[in-house]
Amino acid sequence: FHGIDPALTIGRSVAELLPQAWAQAEPLLRRVLSEGRTFSGQLLDVDVPSHPGTSRWQATYQPVFGADGRPAGVLVQAVNLTVKELTERLRRESDDRVRRVLDSLFAFVGVVSPEGVLLEANRAPLEAAGIRLEQVRGRPFWDADWFSHDPDLQAWLREAVVEVAAGSKCAATSSCAWPATRA
Repeated sequence: FHGIDPALTIGRSVAELLPQAWAQAEPLLRRVLSEGRTFSGQLLDVDVPSHPGTSRWQATYQPVFGADGRPAGVLVQAVNLTVKELTERLRRESDDRVRRVLDSLFAFVGVVSPEGVLLEANRAPLEAAGIRLEQVRGRPFWDADWFSHDPDLQAWLREAVVEVAAGSKCAATSSCAWPATRA
């Protein structure tokens, strides 16, 4: 959380370890200790050594009770919202980039879960079939419109998905390839 070697934190106060955060953290820490209750969803804009520059943090401050039943300390759980938002933005950009690459391909490209559920498909085969991704996403791959004309092909796809999900190397060795007599 703070980027300070744990061995150097023992016996030191929050004010010493995180002077930049102390002004915002002190009132919350004192309330938890005096009232003995949890404060969730607290927003702080602080600078900590592990993330230089001011970051927005969302924290929960929870009392830790001593043997006498009174608050003896505070457990702080925090999420760096600035890093979380950056990570989500980068993931969205990456997803958009992958989508653009997939959609530039004319051949069928799909992403299927280990259970055989169609998660993504590129634009060309969708347009060729006259369907939208929303119509096939979330359905078993073998039930998609492209394969509904051939029950044998659907059964083969279902079996191939099961084999690959189980770790079979059939895709690399062609041991589960569609029979040439069916092509």
